[in-house]
Amino acid sequence: MTLALSDEFPLQDLIWTVLMVCGWALFLYLLFVVFRDLFGRDDVSAWGKTAWVLLVLVLPIIGSLVYLAFQSARMGERELRRTGATHLRMDAYERSVTGDGQYHGLRDEAARHRAMSGPVRPA
Repeated sequence: MTLALSDEFPLQDLIWTVLMVCGWALFLYLLFVVFRDLFGRDDVSAWGKTAWVLLVLVLPIIGSLVYLAFQSARMGERELRRTGATHLRMDAYERSVTGDGQYHGLRDEAARHRAMSGPVRPA
């Protein structure tokens, strides 16, 4: 008999376990996002970072939510600045590799081939 259908572990306990695992994963992701943003900042001193880390470690949920509430707009700007620079470098690389600055994917080549093959006759 499977564990989910046994009397020792009823379905309600299985659902509760799944919810707890998802909750822990969400909580760890929240801490990861807060610490990644906090340690990636240049505008906060070491003492400011220490205070935020202590707040998040002592009161994890409240500290993380307070950090997100006060820094959410600037977090988005910093992330956009980081990813924007990455996208610009990738675009420059693609232009250097393709030569003429155009990406010739499969759809582009197939459309060009169809245009050169003449009209399509119905069957």
